[in-house]
Amino acid sequence: MKTTTAHLCRIAIAASLLALIAACAKAPQAETKTGTQAVSLGSMDEAPLKDADTSCKSACLEDLMQKYLDALAARNPAAAPVTTDVIFSENGVIQPFGDASWKTMDRRGTYWLPITDEAAGQAAVLTVMYERGDWELTTLRIKARGGKIAEAEQMIVRRTGTPASGSAGGATIVTKPQESPDPRLLAAVPAEQRVSRKELVRIADSYFEGIDTAVDSHLTPFWDDCQRRENGTITANNPQAAKGSMANLACKQQFDTGFQTIVTDIRDRRIWVADTERQLVFGFGFFDHSGVGSPKTTTGTFAKPFTFQIAEVFKVREGKIQQIKAYLYSVPNYREKTDFDRLYEAKGFKPNNGI
Repeated sequence: MKTTTAHLCRIAIAASLLALIAACAKAPQAETKTGTQAVSLGSMDEAPLKDADTSCKSACLEDLMQKYLDALAARNPAAAPVTTDVIFSENGVIQPFGDASWKTMDRRGTYWLPITDEAAGQAAVLTVMYERGDWELTTLRIKARGGKIAEAEQMIVRRTGTPASGSAGGATIVTKPQESPDPRLLAAVPAEQRVSRKELVRIADSYFEGIDTAVDSHLTPFWDDCQRRENGTITANNPQAAKGSMANLACKQQFDTGFQTIVTDIRDRRIWVADTERQLVFGFGFFDHSGVGSPKTTTGTFAKPFTFQIAEVFKVREGKIQQIKAYLYSVPNYREKTDFDRLYEAKGFKPNNGI
């Protein structure tokens, strides 16, 4: 087999990742009644605060994402403001920086929903990119270090080959992208209506937990007019949906129907970016559907095991969820994980798989 430079680069990247995970696994050990085990550094949601570089403030973090995506659209990785040891992944897989969509993107769209977290030195954005002439729902999470990007995690919902029912769990992708977010998402929340960063993370996690373990809304605080969009489609509090239909119901009303039984598990939650000024909180997670259980979970789309990855943003006001924006797609394998999940677990952080 002919060995190319690109092939050798991929081998080197894979070897480096394995070496990094192995090194992380050699974390300090503690004696227990059953022997030795790695010292836990805390839950996965605490990971961003452990070694955060807080020197890059909100405007700086957003500027890094703008420049990064400009470089991506230009297929010019050399122009991206990244560290020499940047860790880059796309759709869960760590890649050589400059590979994957760095070779196929065409241009940027106008949609821009940024979430910046000065305390964590991280930021995320839900946006739109054009690839080979087709628009793609694109998520980017970054971790800053020394004024550059040390981690770049991309999630792209590609519409090519998508069945008519949508990309994941019936979440139909709209036929054209939004030009801009709902202004309420971008608006700063008055100081007296804000909650702490820690509480923002808890509220976001309560949404996942409410779907994962509850059959009503008692775990999750919602405003009565809470609206949710998935892949651009309004899936809760949709005024154009038939009256009384699931899409017509607001978030709290939907939870109170017990529809959550369609989801078997929500795991590997990483709620890493919380914007205390705008009261926006961002996280990744995996929704598993086992294909067994109640009648609702064994028909149609949910008759066979599948998993989708989700990137979700919550707008909170006075401690309750007002809006939800999500990008999601079906992953190749049931109960999939990302390389960033594995990397941080190897460092000693406990996965957030709910109760």
